[in-house]
Amino acid sequence: MRSGKVIVGGKLVDLDACEQIYADGRFRGSRGVTLFRTAKGNLVWLDWTNWQGEEDKFRFVTTEEAVDLLLQQRHVQRATQAILDLGVKLPEE
Repeated sequence: MRSGKVIVGGKLVDLDACEQIYADGRFRGSRGVTLFRTAKGNLVWLDWTNWQGEEDKFRFVTTEEAVDLLLQQRHVQRATQAILDLGVKLPEE
């Protein structure tokens, strides 16, 4: 998990103070995604990498964007729980 302070969209975000809502590593842990919720309730999406020469990409997302990104993840149960943790009501079958 990434830690420390980072600048996201021109604002300072302390990742250590954030709630991690979803995390998934891909390609044997060399790339992945993490969804954080800040103390103020903002959502930060992180596309991270451990590849040399590549940089992590942080961005603020809306709840709707977070849901869309979570629906693209391969771990359906974990992504579903993350969506519910965001307070989004999913339609029943």
